[in-house]
Amino acid sequence: MAINELKVGANLTRLESTLLRSSLQNRDPALYQVILNLIRNAQSQINTVQGNASEIDILISSGGAGINELTGDVTAGPGTGSQVATIANNAVTNPKLRDSNALSVIGRSANSTGDPADISAVAASASVLRESGSVLGFGAIATGGITDAAVTYAKIQDVTATQRLLGRNSAGSGDVEEVTISQALDWLT
Repeated sequence: MAINELKVGANLTRLESTLLRSSLQNRDPALYQVILNLIRNAQSQINTVQGNASEIDILISSGGAGINELTGDVTAGPGTGSQVATIANNAVTNPKLRDSNALSVIGRSANSTGDPADISAVAASASVLRESGSVLGFGAIATGGITDAAVTYAKIQDVTATQRLLGRNSAGSGDVEEVTISQALDWLT
């Protein structure tokens, strides 16, 4: 037996031990049994070992005790030799997908094709999910994100008293203010 085969055997034994201690047997017994069979078949039927102990490619024989067909949500075969496994549509549920960061959605924030990632918000930031500058993320809505004429009078803050105009009485540019009738008449004189 070659030295690499010994290392592979030891790594497979550790992998089997880890699998036996995992909770997969209770969560998904069918998948647990498939993985356990693959590990045990690899231990007894190693045909080819390439690379070193940290990067190992193993071919598992499909003859005799080997697996030549997978059924259920993950399918392959029937046949001998290499098989392409397929996951059925809608078979991967949210809990089986992956864990996400807090206050996040899964998506692609960049304006390009690629792997999805978490797009996260900061707690108590009052941020919304929006597109800005061709990037998807959480933040404040910029003026450009509000459609023209979309803000109605009802959405503007309440006026504090009757007989007020909206304008700016303070010097310089700035926010709109409530202006009294007397202040507005001063502008005209």
